[in-house]
Amino acid sequence: SAGHGALVATLPDVSALHLNEIDPRRREKLVLLFADATITGIDVAMLASHLDAAVQPSLILMNPPFSRSMGRGADAFAAVRHLRAAITRLRQGGRIVAIMPDWFTTSAKLAKIYEDTFASCTVRTSIRLDKCYHKQGTSVAVRLYVIDKIPGQIKPAVLARETVADVASAVPIIKRVTAQPDCEPRAVPPKAKPGALFKAMRATPITKPVKARAAQAPKIEALAFSTLDKPRILGEQSGVYIPYRPSRVDIVGAREHPTPLVESVAMGSIPAPIPDYVPALQDRVLQESLLSEAQIETVIYAGNAWQQYLPGLFAPAEEGVGLQLDEHGRAYRKGYFLGDGTGAGKGRQIAACILDGWLAGRRKAIWVSKNE
Repeated sequence: SAGHGALVATLPDVSALHLNEIDPRRREKLVLLFADATITGIDVAMLASHLDAAVQPSLILMNPPFSRSMGRGADAFAAVRHLRAAITRLRQGGRIVAIMPDWFTTSAKLAKIYEDTFASCTVRTSIRLDKCYHKQGTSVAVRLYVIDKIPGQIKPAVLARETVADVASAVPIIKRVTAQPDCEPRAVPPKAKPGALFKAMRATPITKPVKARAAQAPKIEALAFSTLDKPRILGEQSGVYIPYRPSRVDIVGAREHPTPLVESVAMGSIPAPIPDYVPALQDRVLQESLLSEAQIETVIYAGNAWQQYLPGLFAPAEEGVGLQLDEHGRAYRKGYFLGDGTGAGKGRQIAACILDGWLAGRRKAIWVSKNE
């Protein structure tokens, strides 16, 4: 966070300067103060997604937010997310000078977070400043780290001081070290000396040329199915469960699920809505039975929900990841919750939903997989 540019003004001469600040009013000031700099307003935690891949700085000075982040609201690990993103984008052998929260240390409770963050780095200097922001109205302590992006020691001795002046008189200037190659160069084995003229040699088989063929574009077809005005009759009850089959759609050419599916009697007693969305899938999905009728039903209902929008305009809530009504906001699509249990093939269902959206022109999807 470049802020008002107070830290930027202390930088030495650089060949190019790139500043980032979320707040639009502060960005306006930066434009006036640093006319030759490139100025952006992106979430640094998402640096890899938003910044051009060609931008690889050799020096980063950062003062990240400690307790809040965009999209998450209150976020105790906001500074760590920013620091990790910066390390990823930093040029090999480059240096980061970062102001971090006081809790970000090698303590036993947080050792893994600290070690994972600096896995590819050397921490040159670690300073604890106790009251350096007292004039700005806060007595919170902070940590100042000097980090080089080369593997090495990450737990230097901590220097504790109360003021920046005390630090300046106690800290030696550590020169940046040119990064070494990621791996040792392999020795080239010496060439074998030629053998005798009539030494037996194994014949090398002649490889027949392979005729090149143009790749066949997949054939995309609208899914053929009909809707049922009356839901299918429920199967025979066994305990609190009944056999499951799509109750409102009849999909042409779809096979039954390879293993028996069941649902609770309570769920089965509620008729499913009649969808009006027609997904598009590759023809081989049905020809090769890649999806069962129950899995294809998921694609139909997910697409049916995603083509609709919630009534009203919304903006992200200040806390958490919720939405709040806002007349200056934008429309949001409805979501779809897939609550199938083990054996339904949720991986294929999700992949098919993403494929259907892709073919419809929606080219953004995030798949998060978490094991308990």
